[in-house]
Amino acid sequence: MRIRNDVGSIDVVIELISGVVTVVPYEAVCNTSESVELTCVNKDKHLQTERTAKWIHQLNRIFIRSPSSEVNGNISTLTIKFCDYKDTGTYICEWTSDEKVYKSSAKVTVHGLPVYSFTDIAVLNKTSVNLDVYFYSKPKPIQIKWLFNSKTIQHPSTLPLTKQYVNLTIYNKLVPVEGFKASMLLRTASHSSGFVYTCSIRNHFGIIEANFQEKEVLDAILIWENKTKVGNNNEDKRRLDYAYGTVGAFLGLTIIVVFIVVLYRAKLMKRVSQDVRYVPPPALASVDITGQSQEIVTDEVLQQEPDDENSLQHISIYEDIQSIQSQVYRDDTENENERVDTSRSGSDTSSERPYLELEPPNTYEDLEKSDRVEMQTYSQ
Repeated sequence: MRIRNDVGSIDVVIELISGVVTVVPYEAVCNTSESVELTCVNKDKHLQTERTAKWIHQLNRIFIRSPSSEVNGNISTLTIKFCDYKDTGTYICEWTSDEKVYKSSAKVTVHGLPVYSFTDIAVLNKTSVNLDVYFYSKPKPIQIKWLFNSKTIQHPSTLPLTKQYVNLTIYNKLVPVEGFKASMLLRTASHSSGFVYTCSIRNHFGIIEANFQEKEVLDAILIWENKTKVGNNNEDKRRLDYAYGTVGAFLGLTIIVVFIVVLYRAKLMKRVSQDVRYVPPPALASVDITGQSQEIVTDEVLQQEPDDENSLQHISIYEDIQSIQSQVYRDDTENENERVDTSRSGSDTSSERPYLELEPPNTYEDLEKSDRVEMQTYSQ
């Protein structure tokens, strides 16, 4: 290889060196009952005399076993006789010395009959089920056929063949591998008792069959009915619990609101009763007769009859009476002429007696010769 830049060029020689350990063939295909041979060569010249070779069988990175091999110098040979689907997987060759470990691997695929994994009955309703068959096949299947009591069903209600991981038992190890699922829809109400359904799977190496007995189908339907009944009961219980919870919450909220309203009305009635009990006493009215003008202040307390709601009200009426000329008349007739001053007014005595436009007092008291008289009046 030549590398060039602006200054010049240089030739570089690259020597390709293979891996220290190689396995041939890298991918091997073995048909059922045939044999395959894997050869592992160690090319390390500096490997010490004491060296060992070991093979490891894995499938989908799960350890399966450590098969025995023959070692001749720096070559280890693994021979698989009478190949079976269990021999499918990856084989790792491992050379080990005191200081170093070298590894290489090869892949083995075994072709043979389809391998049955398991069957399943998927219940859709009381009269309809899906019959499912899970299997492994290398190579792929070429025909799926359904039979009823050993007779081929001409137009079965089948579903498309789909890829599905299935579990295979390989040398006492349960390993998931890529397989297939075949399905058919079955109407159980349209068939009499004692039926047997069969799924026939064919590839280039042969045929396998999986059967569905009547008892298996009926048991699956019974289990589905029980689960559905329990599920419906649980759903009904959840709905009832939800309804009871909603009603309980509503009742609790209603009780709280009613309690608050009752408490508020009780406090309000207590306050009203306290206001009704308070009745202020009547005030005294004072009359000053020495001056030219007199002021009479009266407090009247009117208590009304209770209305329909048994409520009491009190009304305080205050009246200010100003500029009232009070005249006092004595009982004796001797002083009556002296009290009237005809020289001050040019009118007759009827105009000199202004009367207060109020109701007459209920009580009368004799006025003595004093400068200030106190009088109590009550209005009805």
